Amino acid sequence: MNKVTYSVKIGEETYNVVTDEQESVFLAAVQLVDSLVKDMQAAGLSDRKKSAIMAALYIATQLMTEKNKVLDKERELRVVESWLIQQEKRLVEV
Repeated sequence: MNKVTYSVKIGEETYNVVTDEQESVFLAAVQLVDSLVKDMQAAGLSDRKKSAIMAALYIATQLMTEKNKVLDKERELRVVESWLIQQEKRLVEV
């Protein structure tokens, strides 16, 4: 993919970011981070660095939760796959 430079505003600061991510995905991520940073600041966390870290921790927690859900589903699929293989072997034997 081609790299594109975006000028984005997050928490009253402007950043130039070079990315090859799909534009809609990248801009949605910017909007999420900006919203979280503003929420942190509105809650009284005025330090920009701390607001950014708290936003990152929130997003990382969400990511890890979703990753664990995917891993659980993969385990379930392996169990079902194993059961199907056993059933197939039984049918072949009959």
